[in-house]
Amino acid sequence: MKKLLLLPVMMLLFLSCEDELDKLTMFDIDNSTSFSIPATTIIDSPIAINTPEIESNSNNDFENNNSRKELIESAKLTRLQLTIDSPDNGNFDFLNEVELFISADGLTEIPLASIENIPADQLKQLNLTPTTEELRPYLQADNYNVRVRAITDETIAQEYTINVNFTFFIDAEILGI
Repeated sequence: MKKLLLLPVMMLLFLSCEDELDKLTMFDIDNSTSFSIPATTIIDSPIAINTPEIESNSNNDFENNNSRKELIESAKLTRLQLTIDSPDNGNFDFLNEVELFISADGLTEIPLASIENIPADQLKQLNLTPTTEELRPYLQADNYNVRVRAITDETIAQEYTINVNFTFFIDAEILGI
């Protein structure tokens, strides 16, 4: 009888330990890049901009979390924020919408994040709506590319440099277990 009562208790302990171990392999990785939007004279026309290739080799982030990129079980974008770097007095009033896409060698380009109907509120920072797509294969690649598609609703007299800050939520295996 004691053995029958002990079995459910042991199962509960095992399940709670498994949940705690899972939490140890969940962490965030931050990454960033930037792109420039040239001075424009045309509005309501899409502008395609490629950012520099981003190295997805976040070895320090993985090592700090006792993991490796090969052990990623799931990767999701939780935050993508655009911030104006220059000009100093610049804001996002000239933009109507922005969409970012991610691609990597051998992988199809997919939407990463977007925002539409950007208000003319002199914002210097925009938080985009992240994709719900699984991004594991892109973060496991050596490098990934981000392409920006922007539609302006005002002309701009000078080039804008915009910083892109990403946060990816990673769920990884514990050293292959």
